[in-house]
Amino acid sequence: MLDTTQVKKLVSTRFGGSLKNVYLNKCYSNNTEIANKRNMAFTVDADNFANVDFVALAKEIGCKRVKLYKAFLRGFENGCYLRLVQVHYNK
Repeated sequence: MLDTTQVKKLVSTRFGGSLKNVYLNKCYSNNTEIANKRNMAFTVDADNFANVDFVALAKEIGCKRVKLYKAFLRGFENGCYLRLVQVHYNK
């Protein structure tokens, strides 16, 4: 199971090189905060993730789910958000 800093390094080395925007949000279950989990989102180019198996990536990271959401982002031809749900968080 990787934590948030290890996931940033993994995504930047494997898929992007330099990540401009990385977002962290708290996780909630039944209106209570999960203290050791965070949701992560990266702004990425969809061309880098054309043949990626997201189920295998989620198992490698140890998170619950990985999704790719299309969005209009400046500086990207095919901009997307790569969202990782319930990534382990070290304080």
